[in-house]
Amino acid sequence: MGCPRCGLSPGALLYWDTGQRAGHVALCLRDGKIASNEFRRYGYIDAVNATDIETVWGATYLGWAPPYFPSGG
Repeated sequence: MGCPRCGLSPGALLYWDTGQRAGHVALCLRDGKIASNEFRRYGYIDAVNATDIETVWGATYLGWAPPYFPSGG
């Protein structure tokens, strides 16, 4: 199952407006989880619920983009 936010397979990129100069981008995983940096631990990437960015940080969800990594291996 993909992320409920994007409805796509893992790898999609999700975007939020955090009210700061730079927003937040995370990577869709499975079962409603995303890979997000500095959410639980500063300097680390953790798997968290996709909706936690809004409920904990108060960020505004902007949308998603399908995965596109042309040089990925």
